[in-house]
Amino acid sequence: MAGRFSWPSAVCVAVVLVQLLNTVAASHFRGGLIYWRTVGPVNVTSKLVPVEITQRFSWRRSHTPRTHCDDHVISSGNMTGDTGNLVCDSGCQTAYEDLGSVQVYCTDYSVSNDWMVGERSYVVWLPHSEDPVTASFTGGDWITLAHPVSNTKPAEWEVRVTFNFNATSRSTGNASPVSKMSPVINMFHGCHYTVRLPAVDPDGDTIRCRWANSSLDECSDVCVAIPGAHLDEERCAISYNATGAVGVYAVAIQVDDFASATDVRPISSVPLQFLVNVTDAPVACDARPQFVPPTEDDGTCIAIPPKSTYTGTLVARSSGSDAHIVDITTQSPAGMNKSPLMNGLGENEKHANVTWRPTTSQTGTNLFCFVAVENTTASSDQSCVYFAVGIYPPRLKLGSATPTGLIARDHGTWRVEFDQATAQPSKSAYIRFHDAHGNQVYSVDSATDPSVVFTSSTSSSSSVLTFQTNYLFDENSSFYITLDDGVAVGRQSCGPRSTGSQLSDFWSVYTGALVKGQNVSDLVLLPSLLTVHLMSTCRIHEEQRPVSCAFDGDVGSACLIKSPDVLLTVNCVEYVSLTRVRPGFHTLVVESNGLHTSLRLDATPVVRPATATTAMTHDWTEWSEWNRCSRSCDGGLQQRVRRCQNGRGSCDGDSTNFRFCNVFRCLSGDLLC
Repeated sequence: MAGRFSWPSAVCVAVVLVQLLNTVAASHFRGGLIYWRTVGPVNVTSKLVPVEITQRFSWRRSHTPRTHCDDHVISSGNMTGDTGNLVCDSGCQTAYEDLGSVQVYCTDYSVSNDWMVGERSYVVWLPHSEDPVTASFTGGDWITLAHPVSNTKPAEWEVRVTFNFNATSRSTGNASPVSKMSPVINMFHGCHYTVRLPAVDPDGDTIRCRWANSSLDECSDVCVAIPGAHLDEERCAISYNATGAVGVYAVAIQVDDFASATDVRPISSVPLQFLVNVTDAPVACDARPQFVPPTEDDGTCIAIPPKSTYTGTLVARSSGSDAHIVDITTQSPAGMNKSPLMNGLGENEKHANVTWRPTTSQTGTNLFCFVAVENTTASSDQSCVYFAVGIYPPRLKLGSATPTGLIARDHGTWRVEFDQATAQPSKSAYIRFHDAHGNQVYSVDSATDPSVVFTSSTSSSSSVLTFQTNYLFDENSSFYITLDDGVAVGRQSCGPRSTGSQLSDFWSVYTGALVKGQNVSDLVLLPSLLTVHLMSTCRIHEEQRPVSCAFDGDVGSACLIKSPDVLLTVNCVEYVSLTRVRPGFHTLVVESNGLHTSLRLDATPVVRPATATTAMTHDWTEWSEWNRCSRSCDGGLQQRVRRCQNGRGSCDGDSTNFRFCNVFRCLSGDLLC
């Protein structure tokens, strides 16, 4: 369809779109959705179950002052949208009782497409019985449609939700699928489109999408109102050749979840309704804007731990130098802030920043969707990010990576551990091998490489990633291994991506040289390029004071000092006090930038005459709790202490322990940092 490209006046096209969507002044409904989750057990006396209902409705922004939304309205937190109620149609204690107002708190708006959308959640108590509960919001009217049911009046709407509490054996009930959709999807006449319907089930249930059914009172006048469209029920995707009449079409979908892939009785059914606007603009079918990095990829699941803030950047690139981005519309969770549109990071780009600090009530799975719009009215495909609020992402366990240190040049089996159960990702993420200069020499895609295996522990909340390499490493060289975010995904919620490690000292190895006549297992290390030594002998001073050492090494480099008693990162040129070294002779292994050297430490205490005190039995107190980690990400230290119950006596053992903590890489903004 590229031959359709010849548009003389892109600005006029945008004006025509706004005029088209305002054709009928009384038409104001722009679609909506409803989803739910149980938030407590069944009351044994009343047989009622508490259910949190989330409703999201969109209206014509210019319809009335009630439906007008801007940044001030969003920040003020006032209720917006047209009036009405969600009414219980069946299964409730009282026939046709009102469950709640359909007014919402505005979260997003579009000036170019003249819509506002808002969201609100509230808790109701519903009967827990064999019969499903249904509720709906009805009214009139939609915008004038290209495929009307009636030629005498505007189409009416009905959005219906079904609660089936006994379709699962879960004692706490169920959470329905969660979805979001832009109120208006722009299309050009004569072009082919695939519209993915974003849906995720917090319980991991099987999801299927279907057209809303008139016999179930799910769609009023807009049942199958977009002729020729094909719905893939398993993938939840609509394929459509926009070759019919130019105009606006209503789409009414039901998203059902099932306890298993073979079940036919849904646990719940939730509505998703929106508009498709087909215009006859002289623009090429492939002339659409797109999102580029650092924008999160469509379908990414991101964990947001408790009391954390997410910050992100949406960068849209126009389809060419003659077009430019005029809007990045969003479908946001309540409380998210979006900056004004700004010049992008590259040519033909615009960007907006988003910030969100979820509340406790938003714990669970949340969606964030976004669309870029050009002055030609061409729109990008909708992208959506899933947020797993209130949980931690899978994180690498310090010290779990093997092998480390000296390896054979053809070593091929590798292993690293995560702090929770994980699974293989569906999106590419790489385990990367770098040489001492930081150049990537080899990589493994954890999503597609058949050698990548995830094994979850049955005895603890952890998992192991193992993989194979087929690579001959250079001799007498050092290497370090980094892991992208998302080389594993968690098993909670939407499957949040793991945090990776870009630190050169997290996982480092080096190769040696073969001495003639030796086997590979007898490799010996050539002299290290790292020069670090003790400037003076380390000794324990009187009265059990710390061991004092001075290191002399490469300026500006960091050294990881390791021994059975020491695990500490210091500047290689530094005076250090080691407070937990046992008396005697020690070998300290010092690492920097993947290189190793060994130092001999003489920690001989000053001999003092025995006293009545030292002749007593000296026992330690219990260890204290680990103190707070010194850093929230990128690696920090924790300390715990104990004391000799005889005060200044010489108990055998350590008085202080250190350990690494929060070794995962800091994410953008202050999500974890």
